[in-house]
Amino acid sequence: TRLPSEAPTAVNVHLAAAESSSGIVFLHEVRPGPASRSYGIQVAQRAGIPAAVIRHASRELSRLEALGVTTPQLDLFGTGSPADDQAPASQAEPAAAPSESERAEMASALALRDKLRDIDPNRLSPRDALDLLYALHEEL
Repeated sequence: TRLPSEAPTAVNVHLAAAESSSGIVFLHEVRPGPASRSYGIQVAQRAGIPAAVIRHASRELSRLEALGVTTPQLDLFGTGSPADDQAPASQAEPAAAPSESERAEMASALALRDKLRDIDPNRLSPRDALDLLYALHEEL
């Protein structure tokens, strides 16, 4: 959000979103200024990120917001050296480790991802694709 004050050719805009009891609707409207809040977790949900990862991220976000921890905007064109990219030290506690069930769900999601990565859909017959889909569904 500070970039426009530091780079005269930069403009701060955001995509409008509407919240309701059924969730968030991302509108196709560009508005001036920064967004009122971050929707990264909601975007991750829509992208199909595993529920255990979403829960862990939500808890971590809540913890950081409660502590008032802020991280400076990283320089897109910076050197990338760790000293430049580290946030200032704070009183924040380390993130809580995921629970056993969350670890199992994450491991299952990663195993499924690896199986999907090994599939060449262009070489599957329709019947093979259907059989594979049923087999993967059984693993859930």
